[in-house]
Amino acid sequence: MRRVVAALSMLYADALTRLGDHSAAIHWWRTAKATADMTGDLDLRLMARCEEAEFGVYGQRDPATIVQLIDAAEQLAGSAPSCRKADLAGTRAKVLTLQGRHDEARRALDSFTDSIDGPARGGILPTHRSENVAHFTASWVHAAAGREAEADEKREIVLANTRGYQYAANVRLHEALCTVVNGGIDTGARQATEILAGLPPAQQSHMIIETGKVVLRAVPIERRNRPAVRDLQALTSGQGSSRP
Repeated sequence: MRRVVAALSMLYADALTRLGDHSAAIHWWRTAKATADMTGDLDLRLMARCEEAEFGVYGQRDPATIVQLIDAAEQLAGSAPSCRKADLAGTRAKVLTLQGRHDEARRALDSFTDSIDGPARGGILPTHRSENVAHFTASWVHAAAGREAEADEKREIVLANTRGYQYAANVRLHEALCTVVNGGIDTGARQATEILAGLPPAQQSHMIIETGKVVLRAVPIERRNRPAVRDLQALTSGQGSSRP
């Protein structure tokens, strides 16, 4: 019963994150961890912590807190082999990227990709786990650092093999991010706005909108008053959007 409660709590926290209800999601991540701990199942305990940290990068937690969550989960994992360590390395690469620590993010990405060929990953929603997760993470890390060729390569792999809209929309936003980072402020902002505006309301999840905000935050403050940037800001803040 505790395993079921832990699993359902993770599912609920997942859904709340996609809706942008962060306070409630954090409550249910805590419930998932506490209940998983009571089972004594190390893999389930680590799964809850991996999911919490991974979803945290979409505006739910500040980067420093996510790093603390990752550190605590790695300490719990200890020295025993676990596919969860790969998950944690991938999330660490993303959060270091959000902090602008691009060299460290690349090292974490290398650790992630080196270990992803180990034991099969599994989450509470296996269908949300793409075989392209390493390419998706690499697309994000390289794009944010302005490494255009590497980001392009990883994005195209994801687009060629992914199912569903979420991965596809996000890696296309990574392309816009890379454009902005490399100085194409207006072009990247317009591209991000077109991607977000082109999604049906039901597909404009918080996690996709938050990636649009990452593009926006990459624009230097002194250039955020440009019309194309203002359009992106209005869309990601909910103004002029048809999102519920």
